[in-house]
Amino acid sequence: MISFLSYSKMKSEQQLYKNAATEVCSRLTDDDLSFELIGKYEEFLALINNIPSYDISIFDLENDNVINAAQKARSLNKTMFIMIIADNTVSPMKYITPSIMASALLLKPFSIKMLSDVMNNLITEYMKKYSSENSGKVLIIENKGERQIIPYPNIMYIESRSKKIYIVVGNKEFSYYDTLDNLESKLGDGFIRCHRSFIVSRFYIKKIMLSQNTIILNDDSLIPISRSYKSRIKEIK
Repeated sequence: MISFLSYSKMKSEQQLYKNAATEVCSRLTDDDLSFELIGKYEEFLALINNIPSYDISIFDLENDNVINAAQKARSLNKTMFIMIIADNTVSPMKYITPSIMASALLLKPFSIKMLSDVMNNLITEYMKKYSSENSGKVLIIENKGERQIIPYPNIMYIESRSKKIYIVVGNKEFSYYDTLDNLESKLGDGFIRCHRSFIVSRFYIKKIMLSQNTIILNDDSLIPISRSYKSRIKEIK
């Protein structure tokens, strides 16, 4: 279960935040989601004892007392990921502070794409840090006598070519001898097979284009989807 707290007086924007979070999570995880949407400081205070149970919170600075609310939430929950939404009428000095420690910032006016991109980055980082599936797990590979330890959350995708496996981490590749079938059985739900030669991490998927049989990753890498694995990809789209 991933729990969200959203604090904004704009109901229409609350729904946008919820929709964006739901869409991102549908690609990254099978966990259930819960949302608490509040619009008044009194409602926030009524929830104060439950603050430690929230994983991700969104504070829209157009609300009265929202800075106080964000600071209070941080003081009660040191690990919660906080997203701040502000405009140019609010000084960054008020929200870029150790007393809030925001993990993401969205500036108004924003487009749906901007909201989606910021939400994607926020939830991706949360999942990489706290995913029960991947937390603490590493892939250990050996090549030419050298041993390499690669944390699961760092892996963008895995490719099989020229009879070797290539683990892609940012702009680096680590190669060794293995099979994708063997790796697939180890990796768990944070990864998905999309092609006989590719396994991708859900954390790094930016967009799925089924009509073009392509997955676009956060760094704009293009990963093919083969016909035999297309049904799997449809389940997470």
